[in-house]
Amino acid sequence: MDKMIAAQQKLKEALLLLAQDADFTEKHLRVYRQCINPVTAQGIPAVIRKDYYRLVDLFAPLVASGEGDEAAVDAGALSDIAPAVMELFIRLTEWITLEHYLQNQRVHFA
Repeated sequence: MDKMIAAQQKLKEALLLLAQDADFTEKHLRVYRQCINPVTAQGIPAVIRKDYYRLVDLFAPLVASGEGDEAAVDAGALSDIAPAVMELFIRLTEWITLEHYLQNQRVHFA
């Protein structure tokens, strides 16, 4: 559960960074370096890891371009990142809530 909460916090940080008024490519690089890269698949429940891998794949053009070569990065290619971060954040929050509920039920009925 601790890994899921840590991943949730990183996704929250990513959403806050994406909301800032900064250069589009620079903002996405910061999100990848500070938030997405530190999150590992082990911090995401197996049933929603496909969303995590899809999010990481969206960063592939940015990372492959040498991390900052703006000429090689198409802004359209990065436009799906914010919705993907939000979707993963919501699913992870739902999963944490469900797991917390189930743990509480076990305590009450044990």
